[in-house]
Amino acid sequence: MAAAMGGLLLALIWGALAWRGNRSDVTPSMTERRQAYQHALNWFKNHEAEVLGDGNAALWWMLRVASEHQDEPYLKELVQRARRQIFVGDNETVPWRRMVEPQASVVHDPALLAELSPYQKLFYHAVTCAPVELGVEGQTTTQFLEANACRPMALKVFGRDNVCSTHQLMGVELTRQMGCAVKPATGPLREELLADVRLQMHLDPVFKDAYIQRVLMLYWLAGPQAVKPVWLRQVFEQQRADGGWSGDRMFQGAPHWFQPWVFRQIWHKFWPSNFPPEDPPSDFHATAQGLLLAALSLSDPGAQMAP
Repeated sequence: MAAAMGGLLLALIWGALAWRGNRSDVTPSMTERRQAYQHALNWFKNHEAEVLGDGNAALWWMLRVASEHQDEPYLKELVQRARRQIFVGDNETVPWRRMVEPQASVVHDPALLAELSPYQKLFYHAVTCAPVELGVEGQTTTQFLEANACRPMALKVFGRDNVCSTHQLMGVELTRQMGCAVKPATGPLREELLADVRLQMHLDPVFKDAYIQRVLMLYWLAGPQAVKPVWLRQVFEQQRADGGWSGDRMFQGAPHWFQPWVFRQIWHKFWPSNFPPEDPPSDFHATAQGLLLAALSLSDPGAQMAP
């Protein structure tokens, strides 16, 4: 009985959080969008050494796209500096370079594949336009361009990998941008994945890195009409004073005592090595996504957002 009551209480709390996370809201103004963009830009200016040492080509892809949407000289130069620093020597012709420089001449390197996760192999497929074996007989990354790999969502997204759908979407989009030949099934798959991401936004109100990524992919690939104003506002409201974002979890609208960091501080007393007491700092991963989202939101000021 107690377990049932506890489960009911949690369901009611989650339902209330989900309702608040999807409520009607005023569309963020162009001033708010510009402020979010400029603050994020300042974060990169203040953390150049940190980000230039990060070779995550997917994040530099996002910055390249942001720089193109806003015709931002600083970002364009930062991306070029990263390209010159990351893709030198033995790395000059690695396929990842095409995420930063789409016309670059690259060389397929099978040695890179051994440590890649499935979604990273999909990205590799995209930048080389060549299917990659997944380690299971007869299976290649082509299947990620033909069928939804993230269903059932209860198991594969909510139970295992919060960014399964958005990562597959990124791979599909990168394949398109690289000009790779795809089968007719890829178009409907793209729409199906976008619909899944919208459903995830309705069901999962917890702010985290995956939240930013979901809003970003909807805005980027489906346009502002697929994004509720409250989703965009929540991303902007979680931007930190330093201009960056963190993937730290937060229950939007919940009281302070119910926030994850309160429990983390309690657990730190018993397992200090597993639960650091302080909030994680803003990071490149979340901030690159937040910056691109802000840049996209400025690109079409007259566009209507979802009701």
